[in-house]
Amino acid sequence: MVILKVVATILVAGAYGSMLEWFVHKIVYHRWLVKMHAKHHAEYHGARFQQPGTYHSLQRWWIVLGVLGLHALLCLGLGAELGAVVGVAAFLVIVLFTFGSNYLHTAIHQPHRRLIERTTWYGRLVARHRAHHIDSRVNFTVSSRIADLMFDTFRAGVESGASFARACPGER
Repeated sequence: MVILKVVATILVAGAYGSMLEWFVHKIVYHRWLVKMHAKHHAEYHGARFQQPGTYHSLQRWWIVLGVLGLHALLCLGLGAELGAVVGVAAFLVIVLFTFGSNYLHTAIHQPHRRLIERTTWYGRLVARHRAHHIDSRVNFTVSSRIADLMFDTFRAGVESGASFARACPGER
């Protein structure tokens, strides 16, 4: 029974993590911190979408701390209601989503011959994110397209450029 609870928690928290990533990107960055985020879109647009050198992450420490602090409290309550294993599993999924999406976003904009960069899955992530930089009304999630599908901001036609990750930097 505990294993079933953990698996269900991971699945639900995974979908929730995608929605959290969508909310932070669309609402926090594209509405509340729009000037800072517009600078990011300007710096990493067109031929400069992927570039060597220092990448300046948009994921400010206080946003990460706020997201994880809030979710620590929520998962503590969830654990009190459904069991400590469920609370811990949910929090670990949120932590993985938070740091995983930041890692992928950095890897997308600053390729560095990572093993992950050779995968077709990664190429699709890059193609979807490039489409977001072309049209900032679509593809708000980096690590999963679940929330973009749920909120009708996913654009399937952009996936055709999946192999460009190996050919960058530069335009296709």
